[in-house]
Order: sequence, then C-alpha cells, then structure tokens
Amino acid sequence: MSKVIKIADLENEFEAGLLEQCLTDEGITFRIQSNFDSAYGNLFELIEGSWGRVFGFAEDKERILTILDDIRNSQPIFPDNQQPEDDF
Repeated sequence: MSKVIKIADLENEFEAGLLEQCLTDEGITFRIQSNFDSAYGNLFELIEGSWGRVFGFAEDKERILTILDDIRNSQPIFPDNQQPEDDF
C-alpha cells in the first residue's frame, strides 16, 4: 500500500485552488489542508508560515511538485496580450 506524505506547503488559497484543479484534471489523488481554524482564525497560518499544505502518495510527489512549480512560475494571461495599466 502506498504511503501518504506531506508534499509541500502552499502559499495562499488561490494557489491551493489552482493546484486542486490541476491535480484533479491529472487524476492524481491528493488532500489539501488549510491552516485556518474557525476558533483562532489565521493564527496558525502565521505560526506555520504558510496558508496550508498538500498531501499525496509518495509515488506522486515529483509530479505534484512539478505541477506546483509550474503554477508558481507561470505568467498571468491578459486578453490580447495587454498588460493592465497601473492606474493606482
């Protein structure tokens, strides 16, 4: 039987959502766990230094890390290759 291990820490909820979609599309079994606690709010996020973590089977570790790396290194896509204007 395969062993479930912690694969990586996740930086934020947006990253977790993208990873969830990619892993689901790839058919990879995983679990995402947030550090949020309803009683303590984001205290554990501050203590742990991350939004949460992803768990998966040991044999899927390299594939999950590759997908997560692709997400972290991807460039935003804007319509017609136009960058948004900085009107702030």
